[in-house]
Amino acid sequence: MDITMGQHDGIGLVNLAGMLTSDTSESVRARVQSWYEQQDCPDVVFDLSRLDFMDSTGLGVLMAILKMINEKSGQMRIASMQKKPSTLLSITRAYRVLDIYDTVDAALASFQNQVDETEAE
Repeated sequence: MDITMGQHDGIGLVNLAGMLTSDTSESVRARVQSWYEQQDCPDVVFDLSRLDFMDSTGLGVLMAILKMINEKSGQMRIASMQKKPSTLLSITRAYRVLDIYDTVDAALASFQNQVDETEAE
């Protein structure tokens, strides 16, 4: 499992590559949590374009990270999912609680669109 973490225009960006399974999930959760707690950006996009496989334990990690981000008044977006992880989200209906976008650019833009809508009110 390869993890790259950074920022793009004040939004956290996490890229997961490889397989998010019971063997890798705890280290992924710990690394993302440690990184997130040191950031000054509450919102995060997870780029899953290189995530080949995810099992239910991996999905549990994404849900735990979502909870952590929400508790700090942030929001999480999922972008560029491959077929196998996408199938897992369909089977478990996790797509009902995760904001999923086709591309990283669309996920990043959704935060800007949200700001624009708030300012219009």
